[in-house]
Amino acid sequence: MSDLLDEISRLETEVHHPGVQCKPARLNELVHPSFFKVARSGRRLERDYVLAFLTQHEPPAVRSDDFRLTWIADDCVLLNYRSVQLRTDGSRFRYTLRASIWRRERSQWQLFYHQGTPVEEGW
Repeated sequence: MSDLLDEISRLETEVHHPGVQCKPARLNELVHPSFFKVARSGRRLERDYVLAFLTQHEPPAVRSDDFRLTWIADDCVLLNYRSVQLRTDGSRFRYTLRASIWRRERSQWQLFYHQGTPVEEGW
């Protein structure tokens, strides 16, 4: 399972890689057509909104770790991890616990759902 964990966590961080905007064509490959996310604010954000945001804004510097993977169906995994945003001086803010569901469609993994939940500073 560690190979799959490596693959899924790499795909996840590709979506929010600090300082690197995803190209629209790549995002269309990575993000399932039925995708939506629940933002830190609790708002539901639809696929088109999220893709537009990711292609029009430089992602903030984010450090992610503690990736854990759980099979939830034959073609579906749940990825849990934590992230923190970094200011330009390197200080940390916006600690978040994250959960993503990835589905395998035609032998390719796609992000199906994502949620970020704010947590206290310092984990």
